[in-house]
Amino acid sequence: MARPPPQLRPTGRTGPGHRLRRRDPPHPRPLEDFDVTGLDISARPIELARRNVPTACFIHGDVTGLAFPPASSDVTVASYPLFHLPRAEDRTLFRSVARWLRPGGVLLANFGVGNREVDYDEDWLRGPLFWSSFDADGERAALSAARFELALDCVETVMEDGRPHRFLLVVARNPRGAMTVTPDR
Repeated sequence: MARPPPQLRPTGRTGPGHRLRRRDPPHPRPLEDFDVTGLDISARPIELARRNVPTACFIHGDVTGLAFPPASSDVTVASYPLFHLPRAEDRTLFRSVARWLRPGGVLLANFGVGNREVDYDEDWLRGPLFWSSFDADGERAALSAARFELALDCVETVMEDGRPHRFLLVVARNPRGAMTVTPDR
């Protein structure tokens, strides 16, 4: 029996889908060989993504409201959405992602490291924007609480709008796949 196609879930900020199409270096398997589900909270990027990557499934919604079947994904990618959620929601969200991943599944994500519960800019690149994050050790602890094993983590600095911004980049493996997790008390 043939194995189903690998499940890839860009979670939280799919954008217009151009990053799904452009793979550098090129991958030997076409994107159509993957079962891709993308998510964005904004309607316009989802509309563009559906046009740019017609073989993928795209959801217009909030990552905190997602519900996928247990052990249904090989990879979850969270590029930029996590630090736009209240940091108090990290552990709950990470446990959900851990449930979605198959045994050995991978989370590729970046996190803010500002250690601020609330950071808000009324005019960030011509619009309001909210941030929230622990420091790097706090984000690592939240991932560990969801039973992720860190395969790679490093703090990087990138320039945005002429200002330096630091991010924690993580590749984390879920060694157990679907699991039952009791809520924090």
